[in-house]
Amino acid sequence: MTLLLAACAVALLIQPPQVASTARAGESEVVAEAGGVTVVAGELRDAMREARQSGDPKQMLDSMTTDGLERIARNILERKLLAKEARAAGLEKRPDVDRALRRSVDTMLARVFVEHEVASLDTSDAALRRYYDTHQAEFRSGPRRKAHHIWVKTQAEAAAALADVKAGSPFEEVAKARNIDAAKANGGDLGWVPRSVMVTAFEDALFALDRLGDVSTIVHTSLGFHIIRLDEIDPGSLAPFDDAREQVKQAMVGGTVARVTSDVAKRNPATIHKETLRALVAGNK
Repeated sequence: MTLLLAACAVALLIQPPQVASTARAGESEVVAEAGGVTVVAGELRDAMREARQSGDPKQMLDSMTTDGLERIARNILERKLLAKEARAAGLEKRPDVDRALRRSVDTMLARVFVEHEVASLDTSDAALRRYYDTHQAEFRSGPRRKAHHIWVKTQAEAAAALADVKAGSPFEEVAKARNIDAAKANGGDLGWVPRSVMVTAFEDALFALDRLGDVSTIVHTSLGFHIIRLDEIDPGSLAPFDDAREQVKQAMVGGTVARVTSDVAKRNPATIHKETLRALVAGNK
């Protein structure tokens, strides 16, 4: 954290004297006005909260000083004045603008609804521990394998490379001489390889090796021909609850969001008009 961000964080914990010494303004109390439009305290508080959550040092500092709040209020006022001019010109009735406005309202309401559901979620240590105990697979790392490989274009080249290795040539030297990928420079070193990263045939061959130093037979993939040597095995491990607490909370929140979305979708089965979709695609070619 930079010194400026640290200062902002401390300032947020200590209410500025000018704010602490002033009675709380009512939500509808006017703080700025011009041309028949106003900015009220509730709107400014919303903007202050957004500024403090933005992570931007300047916005955070502006939310904590009178001069900064004046800048925020002026920005809101200017936006309202521009919107007033747009309405006077009838621009809100333009079809594309109307669609954008309705989309913005829908987005806001959807977010607020999900936040409302998440707010009722029990995130006490006891609840987090129950989730952790019943979803341990989500907090387990691995398995993964550390390996070297030789990657060539043809089966004949792979057969020659495998023969060299079996004859005693160092695996790394054969890889440096024959590989067609960037790993050639470091002797075919792939480092740690988790599941679901490599193409299926390569992954299956790698995870079928079970003794350190084992070398595979020739593995054919859509990318060419490979020979794999197993160097290390990490079976994976379960992260301790204390280390995983924040991850558990995020998983609970994510699960709630997914459940709410799924429930709404189940109650409202969708009908997709594919002919219209095809017409739209055809019209944009």
